[in-house]
Amino acid sequence: MTQKTILWMCVFLLSTSLIYSEDSWSATNKNYEERINKLEKQLKKLARKSTKRNRAINSKFKKAQARLKFNGFVSAGLSRSDEAADSIIGVSDQNNYLVDTIFGLQVNAKINDKTSAVLQLVGRGIDANNVLAEWGYLSHAFTPNVTVRIGRLRVPFYVASEYIEVGYAYPWVRPPIDVYTLVPITSYYGTDITM
Repeated sequence: MTQKTILWMCVFLLSTSLIYSEDSWSATNKNYEERINKLEKQLKKLARKSTKRNRAINSKFKKAQARLKFNGFVSAGLSRSDEAADSIIGVSDQNNYLVDTIFGLQVNAKINDKTSAVLQLVGRGIDANNVLAEWGYLSHAFTPNVTVRIGRLRVPFYVASEYIEVGYAYPWVRPPIDVYTLVPITSYYGTDITM
């Protein structure tokens, strides 16, 4: 074979490869475009599903949030007396913020239209702010006039027993010690019925 023949063969092969490669390039471009379109459709579908899921989760969260109710209270005071009354109410000639300081958090959870759960945590300054579960009970209304509570309840000895910890609810600076400190127990485990 001569150099001329080899050169013509190379030109022929090169031109043939260019002709066929153009077809293969256009086929490859079409494949890529189809793939891109398919991926874009999948992304849009996933975005729609994600939006629907977010709406459903938000709806469930709002429903759960509507069933929960948080309340709280804080009472704070500074006590000092010229007379030593430390043995009675914890007041002396030193500034004392522990005697009248109390905080509470109450969570009410509505289980259904007739049943609910209540948990009340209380921290008293006089108890070194140890947080205790003062209330923790289930309540069920059998009829509009009959409600039964079971669990840890407040001792119902006095008029202000249900709200004795909430300072703004009673008419004194502090409850009368002659009445409200006679019984050292503030809660009990049991049941009560309200009619």
